Amino acid sequence: MNNTSILDTVLGNIDTKRAKNMERRMMLAVKIAEGIKRKGLSQKEFAEKMSKRPSEISKWLRGDHNFTTSTLFDIEDVLNINLIDIHEYSHAACQASI
Repeated sequence: MNNTSILDTVLGNIDTKRAKNMERRMMLAVKIAEGIKRKGLSQKEFAEKMSKRPSEISKWLRGDHNFTTSTLFDIEDVLNINLIDIHEYSHAACQASI
């Protein structure tokens, strides 16, 4: 069995929802990596700004980390990027739903 067949077999066993979540985590990792680059930061500098270890940043950038919303908001603030699109909702709309 060649590598392509093995990969196809493994991917075929992943359910659609899980595959979509994996893809989204990878997209987050790419967006974070682009934000770090755009800010002109090294991973170490970014880790310092986030009060994290560089090894944790490496884990984030692999695309398999399951972020908390608080961490995503902190990343947005440090890198001045938008990772979660909740900004379309107005404060008034949020208050009305409570």
